[in-house]
Formats: sequence, structure tokens, C-alpha cells
Amino acid sequence: MKRILITGASSGIGLSSAMYFLNSGAKVALCGRDMETLKKIGKKFPNQASVINLDLSEDLLLFDLKSTVIEILGGLDILINCAGIIFDGDVEKTFPQDYDYTVDVNLRAVYILIKSFKKVLTRKVRSVQCASVETPI
Repeated sequence: MKRILITGASSGIGLSSAMYFLNSGAKVALCGRDMETLKKIGKKFPNQASVINLDLSEDLLLFDLKSTVIEILGGLDILINCAGIIFDGDVEKTFPQDYDYTVDVNLRAVYILIKSFKKVLTRKVRSVQCASVETPI
């Protein structure tokens, strides 16, 4: 049985990935901020899905995630980073703080998670990075 961590599992590509792997029999740690959606998935797959509330902009939470996932799943085979954010508006209307938060979630968190889980992923590093966003310039 594959053991998978998916960030951004409450919507979009992350949700689709979660449903695919859960329907395939995998054990999946679902990370995200929309706990209502994640809990619904968890109820449909009580023996496979674990729900983790996570703000990817918080470094300490990212480092703690490793021990939490290892404890819940007993290891990790696949890391799927699907979480991502974008602020409405163009470059002129985006505040520097919003840009910093976007970089923290979309880039920095991915780097930290890959680095953190690299040694526990079985055999070779298996990670997937997903992105899908549209915004005006």
C-alpha cells in the first residue's frame, strides 16, 4: 500500500490527486486549510485518509509535518506538492507582503518539504510539484 502526502488536497489538482490515490487503495495524508472539505474526504476513507490542518507559510509547522506524517503513515513513498495561492489583482495592486506570502507558500514550502522528506522517501526521491494558476500581469 502506497503512503502519500498531498499538500493542497482540499481543491483543484490536489483534491483530484487525493481522490485518485484513495480510490486506488493508498494511505494518504491530506494537508490543507479547508478542513471542512478534508474532513468529508476523511469520513469517506476512514482507514486510508488522515487530515492535517496546515499553513504552508509557517516554517515550524512544515518541519513538524515530517514527524506527524511518519507517525501517521509509518513512512512515505510519494510527496505531492499541490498547494498554491495567488492574490487577485495585477503587479501594481499587489502589496509586497502578499508577494512574500505567495513565495512562502508556492516556492519556499515546496523546497522545505522536499528537503525534509528526502531521507525518508523510499528508495529514491519521489516527489511531484503541481501548479495551475492564471493571473493578469
